[in-house]
Amino acid sequence: MPRLKHLTEYHKKALSLKYKGTEYSEIADTLNQLFPRARPGKDFTEPLVKNWFREGGTLCEEFRKYEIEWDAINKKLVLESKKAGIQTLGKNFRLACEMLVALMGSTQDPVKLGAIKEIIEAVLGDKVAGGIDDDDLTKYEQRLQKIRKQD
Repeated sequence: MPRLKHLTEYHKKALSLKYKGTEYSEIADTLNQLFPRARPGKDFTEPLVKNWFREGGTLCEEFRKYEIEWDAINKKLVLESKKAGIQTLGKNFRLACEMLVALMGSTQDPVKLGAIKEIIEAVLGDKVAGGIDDDDLTKYEQRLQKIRKQD
């Protein structure tokens, strides 16, 4: 196929759709809907679109360039999103820890024990913390009540 001197709007749309993983038949249908007068008397067909992207096809080299460019853009966006997420997590993690510590000062034993459980599991992990469950918390709560009654 001949090399293009410039990309038409329908070529650009085809590149975009191919990059998103759209099937050739869907690309052809979309091009027919968006650019009905682009090829007078001829429709875009699945075989035509396939030929554009095959090795040596009209859009083969252009697609490689497009793919590299958009992969780089997407990689940068993902890294920036992760960085922003880590910053947000750091700020909220500190607040969450402060709230758990504040809950440990509660007058209600179940609230205290729940906060302690969360802190232990966050720091040591579920397995290391011995998997404290709600039954354990109830037992501790009952023990605390017995101790308070004795005093």
